[in-house]
Amino acid sequence: MSRPVVSNTTPTGQLVNSSGNATFAFLKWMQSVGTTVNGAFDSEGNYQGPIGVDATIDGRETLASIVHNIDTTGIVEGPGIDFARPYLNKNTDNIADGSGNPLAGGKVAYAALVASTPIAGQTIEFDGTHWIPVAIAVSQAPVASEWINSYDASSGAFTTSQPAFTDISGIATPAQIPPLSSLAGQITTAQLPAAGLTVVEVTAALTVGGTQGSNTYTNGILTARVQAT
Repeated sequence: MSRPVVSNTTPTGQLVNSSGNATFAFLKWMQSVGTTVNGAFDSEGNYQGPIGVDATIDGRETLASIVHNIDTTGIVEGPGIDFARPYLNKNTDNIADGSGNPLAGGKVAYAALVASTPIAGQTIEFDGTHWIPVAIAVSQAPVASEWINSYDASSGAFTTSQPAFTDISGIATPAQIPPLSSLAGQITTAQLPAAGLTVVEVTAALTVGGTQGSNTYTNGILTARVQAT
């Protein structure tokens, strides 16, 4: 439905009389135009009225669609921002940091990450004062009869070694000794310490006219026996 622009009427009769003066109807029409114009502009000629929903900017969409995502206080709402676009100065330095803000500590963490100059294969660790890059632990495949011997924090690598008897300290209690049936394999003579006696122990004859016997020990282990008779 069309609406009047500056007047509710349009002059259709004579505009001036025979003396060249404006007719009454024309004067009233002009007064109506003046009232409309004065109501829409201030004393300096600045427009003060509402802009219609169909108002457009040349070559663009309507003003209503352009400002659709701006609230009544002039703040751009979420749907009005496309972060996929390369906006100028789009970085954390232009976003407030701290409790209650979107990045809450983000700028500090980002600065620490950049300053630490990590390289591929590292992670960031807090040492109580600073965030520093450290190597990520490298997986170590199991090796039969070996244990993890050491870890290098600079490379993330583990080393393995086979335990020695010298790695066992203290005296085991009976409760700490597993039953032999639970152990794989068996100890060899070479694995025993060379601390026992190596001797031949002669045993007396058991009967008149009998023969003597003997027990042979090697490093404390009975290795041979001759039965006395």
